[in-house]
Amino acid sequence: MNNLFTKSILSRAFLVAATPVFLVSCGSESIGNIGSYDLDGSCLAVPEIEVTGPQPVQTNGPITNTLELSAGIAFDDAARVSGAMPAPESGTGLTFNNLVITDKSVQSLFVSGDVPDGKRIGAFFFQIEGVDEYFAIPIAPGGETGASSGLPITVTMRGPVPIEGTEPEPDIIQNQIVGNIKVAAFLVDATAEAPDVSGAIEGGEDAENWLLSTNTELTITAENVGTGGMTATLFWNTETDIDLWMIEPDSNKIYYASRESVAGDGFLDFDNVTGFGPENIFFTTNIPNGTYKVQVNYFSGGETPPATNWSVSLTACGSTRAFSGTLTEVGSVDDVFTFTLSANCSILPYVPPPKEPNIFEEAIICDPGSLDTVAAE
Repeated sequence: MNNLFTKSILSRAFLVAATPVFLVSCGSESIGNIGSYDLDGSCLAVPEIEVTGPQPVQTNGPITNTLELSAGIAFDDAARVSGAMPAPESGTGLTFNNLVITDKSVQSLFVSGDVPDGKRIGAFFFQIEGVDEYFAIPIAPGGETGASSGLPITVTMRGPVPIEGTEPEPDIIQNQIVGNIKVAAFLVDATAEAPDVSGAIEGGEDAENWLLSTNTELTITAENVGTGGMTATLFWNTETDIDLWMIEPDSNKIYYASRESVAGDGFLDFDNVTGFGPENIFFTTNIPNGTYKVQVNYFSGGETPPATNWSVSLTACGSTRAFSGTLTEVGSVDDVFTFTLSANCSILPYVPPPKEPNIFEEAIICDPGSLDTVAAE
C-alpha cells in the first residue's frame, strides 16, 4: 500500500547544479561522461564488477500470503530448515528492526547485540510466524562480529525475481503482505568457527548462548512496487525519513518532489516517510543511455535523529547490485552508485579521478600520452 502522505515541497530547499561534462577517452576507447575536474594528465581505465553469490529465488508466483513469501525469499549462505528454529521462546540483547521486501530487491540486514566479552554472533536465525521452516545463516569468524564494542554483522536477503525470459515480467508480490517474524542470534567463542546450523546446535539448549530481540512484534512487509528494465529500491533500519534520489543523464533528478523522468519512462512510485522503506524508482522500457547517479538523503529523524543504516539495490541489464551505508545527520547525502548505461544494455561504473574516493577500487593509471579530453556538446 503506497504511503499517501504528501511531503511539502516548500519544506525542502533543493538545487540541481548544472555541472560541466567532458568526454574522456584512452586512445580510441571511450570511457564515458564524467564530471569536470583536473585529471593531472592521467588516463583512467574502468574497473570490472564481479557479480557473485547465490541467485535470488526465481518464480512467476504469485506471492499472496506469508507461506508463499517465505518460499520466495532467500538469504545468502543460509540453510532452509523445516520446523521451528531452535531458539528459546524469550530473551534479550539482540538489536533488529522491521523489514520490507519487494520483487527483485537485494538488501543488507544489520544485526547487532549486547555480546559478552570473548563471544561473537556465530549464527543468525529468521522465521516468519506460522511457517514451518526457518533460515539459519552461519557467520564466519573475523570481520564484523556483532560485539557490543564493534559494528553489526550484515546478512543479505533477496526478494523473488521473475523466471528468466518471461515477457512481460509479472508482478510476483501482488499485494501488501504483513507477517510477524522471530529472529535470534547464537553466540560462540570469539575465535570459533561458525556452527553447523542444519539441525540441532551444540549448546543450543543453553539460553545464555542466545540473543533475542526484546521487540516481540517484529514484522516483515512485502510491498507491490513497480519494476522494469531498471529499478532502484531503498530500505533503511530506523523510524526516520530517508529519500532515494536518481540523477538522470540530462541532470533531471527523480525524487519525492519531482517523481517522473523527463527523457524516459522512469517514475518514483513509492515514497515512505515513516521508516524502513521502500522508496522505489523504476523505468519500464524507455531508459536513456548515459550516466546516472543514485543517492540517498537523510530528510528527517525526529528530535534526536539516530544513525541510520541504508541499503539500496539496483536491478538493470539482467543483474542486481546491492549497496549499503550509514547516514548520521539530517540533511546529509550519500552517493550510492554512479554508472554509465550503454546502448547494448551494459553497466560500467563511473570512475572518479585517482584523488577521489571510489566505491569499487582506485582508478588504474594507463598511458597518459593517450589522454584526449573534449567538451561534450
